[in-house]
Amino acid sequence: MTLSFLWKTAGPVSSVGPPRLFPAPPNPSLPRAIYPRQAVSIVATHSFADAPRLDILLVPGGIGNRYLNDTNDTAMEDFVAARYPELQYLLSVCTGAATLAKSGVLAGKRATTNKAAWAWATSFGGGKVQWVPSARWTEDGNIWTSSGVSAGIDMTYAFFKMLLGEPAAAATINGMEYTPHVNKDWDPYSVVFQVSFFSLLSCQFVRPARILTWILFFFLTRSPERIPADRWGIVLGRWDTTLNVLGRSEEAHGEVRRVFQSAPTRCLWR
Repeated sequence: MTLSFLWKTAGPVSSVGPPRLFPAPPNPSLPRAIYPRQAVSIVATHSFADAPRLDILLVPGGIGNRYLNDTNDTAMEDFVAARYPELQYLLSVCTGAATLAKSGVLAGKRATTNKAAWAWATSFGGGKVQWVPSARWTEDGNIWTSSGVSAGIDMTYAFFKMLLGEPAAAATINGMEYTPHVNKDWDPYSVVFQVSFFSLLSCQFVRPARILTWILFFFLTRSPERIPADRWGIVLGRWDTTLNVLGRSEEAHGEVRRVFQSAPTRCLWR
């Protein structure tokens, strides 16, 4: 396997994001002193212009994505759009899904992204992307997309397990001493960041029949007495996925129960 790192120009690329034109308000809980003044550089082996033929392309997210959007720099999505036809697989981590959406390759596809950046990332794609609000990662054809940061590790493990087999994937994950989440529908962060039923309808490209199903389900479960308190979060995400999670994953069930017992007012009907 030959690994290439790509950017607009070959050579060192700082891992510190450039100053944004429209920065978010500072978090008063995080003093500036904790932010590093220096950071490592990643060496781009090729530029977009001279990149070799690729079988697999992984697109990251992060603050750099916001800067590129602020400055109307379309270099990344232009490269993704140009190279996608020759790829065997296309993957994104975190808000890298926004790049995929802007490139047009997610049209009619299921995808997910970082739940803390849900509103921003899902604003791209022209309403043609089937955004999945409750998923650790998604697979649609040869496109895989993950939620935020650590979800990318889980997705990558699942991807290489599919591609290379369990022994090869297990050797790497055991060397890291990391226990991956293997249920792609496990996603308590859709609850933590309140990716809601209403944001789903406003952001996701959905079929009318599915909308009617969600509405019917919502009204059938409006009364708190009809659902145990530890399951009140089911309409905050993609309800069919979350029901499956609650039904077959004690880990996910426990996480959702913990979140809603500590903050029950997050329920839509309360």
